[in-house]
Amino acid sequence: MAIIDEDKDLAIEYVGKLSVFFRYILEYRDKDLIPLSEELETVDNYLFLQKKIWR
Repeated sequence: MAIIDEDKDLAIEYVGKLSVFFRYILEYRDKDLIPLSEELETVDNYLFLQKKIWR
């Protein structure tokens, strides 16, 4: 919530990446194999989310 007041553009990007991250979890939660490209995209999104929380 604090990021909204500080940087609205960053908040929009954060929410977008967070929603992609949650969609990924829901889409692949029951699958045994996940494409490497999807895994790498998820790692990138996760790292973005973590870096922005602890900035």
